[in-house]
Amino acid sequence: MGGIDWAALPIVCEMLGVSDVETLITQLVAIRDHQNQNRE
Repeated sequence: MGGIDWAALPIVCEMLGVSDVETLITQLVAIRDHQNQNRE
């Protein structure tokens, strides 16, 4: 998982019932950054 599929974000939010998209993005970026940090 090298990145976030931004095109799928609206679909995922709808499927999961996410109303606060900005918080979801912040959390996804934190997960991505943590995973990348552990690979180094």
